Amino acid sequence: MNSFFIEFRDPLFGIIIFFLIIFFISFLSYWWGRFKRYEDHKKLSKFISKFHSVNDEEFEEITKNISQKSLLILAEAYLQSSEYKKSIQVYKLLIERCTVSSVRLEITFALAKTYFKAGFLERAKKLFLIILKESPRSPDVLKYLLLIYEQLKLYSKALEVIEPLEELKVEVTAQKSYIKCMLIINDQTLETAQKVKKLVDIYKKDKLHTHLIFEFLFLHDSSTAWQNLDLSKCEDIIDTLFMLDESKLNSEIISENGYLRELYSAKGYVELAEKSSVFEFDLLIHLKRSNIKSATLMFEYTCNECKESLAFSYGRCPYCHNIDSLKPQLYLTKDHFEKNLSFQ
Repeated sequence: MNSFFIEFRDPLFGIIIFFLIIFFISFLSYWWGRFKRYEDHKKLSKFISKFHSVNDEEFEEITKNISQKSLLILAEAYLQSSEYKKSIQVYKLLIERCTVSSVRLEITFALAKTYFKAGFLERAKKLFLIILKESPRSPDVLKYLLLIYEQLKLYSKALEVIEPLEELKVEVTAQKSYIKCMLIINDQTLETAQKVKKLVDIYKKDKLHTHLIFEFLFLHDSSTAWQNLDLSKCEDIIDTLFMLDESKLNSEIISENGYLRELYSAKGYVELAEKSSVFEFDLLIHLKRSNIKSATLMFEYTCNECKESLAFSYGRCPYCHNIDSLKPQLYLTKDHFEKNLSFQ
């Protein structure tokens, strides 16, 4: 009997019991948390499902006694599932019922963002301008307004939005030079030579928008493009370089640069490389040397920020809206396309 009490008073025994209690409590807390999340999710799903089949008149009647918080959750759920019309309907209802100006402004901002995501740019623009009248120092609103003007090709207006963002100490160097580039490229009053000069000046100053600028330069003035190209950025414009017509090549620059030698040997324009560390180049070089011309390169574009993949290149990612974040990714494909796909 005494030996039992000695073991019971052993410090090691107490430590074991202590950790067992902690483990038991943690185990219960974990599963209770999971159960509560499951129940909350089930209730929310049941709540949302009530509104899927109702029309506009029924919707307003049903939501009379629902709290603002619940309606906000409902609007966000619709937005996440890309049911923009229903999300907009809920936000409009919330704005009508809201009596607190600051809260109404937040809901208006949410509604404007929903319009933007749904593609109703003019409606979104009007709401963002209304918000700015009441709260002019709102960088998030200004950023959305900048995107809207850009998508509407109102680049001069977009530059006007840049100024208050600069005053608010928001970093907009890349945005500013990008908008300037788009303004120049789309300016119908400028001659091509003027556009080339202005784009080169921007590139020399900021060293940004390599793909956007050199895609234009190689199309309209390949000589100027080769003179100003930073060869360390060839991989960023590999699609433009690979698709370049043979008449626009600069043989001197190509012969002096290892990456370009491999690229154009893979393309079949030159025979300056016998192999390459780039797998796709290496395979194409060996196929060309064997007089097999059934393969070529194709490109897709991956955003470094949001990791989305696109079939075409954009100066700004259409998903996360970051500038210069899309990078070309090459892959091999069967060469079955006609050489001349021009509609001219």
